[in-house]
Amino acid sequence: MPPRPDLHLKEFIKMHNLLPHNERQVVKREAFLRKVAVCEGLAFFVFFIAIVFLLPAFFYSSIRDKFLATEQTEAKKESELEGGDIGTELARAEKQARLILAEKAAVSHTDLVNTISKLSPAGVRIVSFVFNKEDGGRVPTVISGIASTRDALVKFENNLKGSDQFESVLLPIGVFAEESDLSFTITFSYKII
Repeated sequence: MPPRPDLHLKEFIKMHNLLPHNERQVVKREAFLRKVAVCEGLAFFVFFIAIVFLLPAFFYSSIRDKFLATEQTEAKKESELEGGDIGTELARAEKQARLILAEKAAVSHTDLVNTISKLSPAGVRIVSFVFNKEDGGRVPTVISGIASTRDALVKFENNLKGSDQFESVLLPIGVFAEESDLSFTITFSYKII
């Protein structure tokens, strides 16, 4: 007889105790089997969902591993065909970098002449340039010319000294003996930037 909905739990337990011992054991066993069946159903459902969602990831990762292994063996073969070990390649790259830097450090005499021309004020005419061999990032240079006045020559000297591209600007003081049409020779070092 099924329990009535208006009965409380205590009354249900009393009714349950009213059953004979054999029937009570059957009810307990059936309740246990129902619980086991529900647990097995849940476990199967969880296992099925796990397989459905994890299987594609497993296949993708195994295919990706095979692809990466193939790429790695091909890269090793290419490096062996191209000339060997990494040390040799690094030495070659370093040598090329030094050559490129050396080319950049070479002085453009045209740039030097243009810079000096921009710094020379009106009244200063440059007659000659003498460029010496580069020495430690500096190019010793001698320029000769004619200045119309002392003030123009002093201004030219100050322009060279004020520029961050020139250092050790030397103008002999004996040049200032004349008042006009001064022949001068200035020596300085051009800094390679």
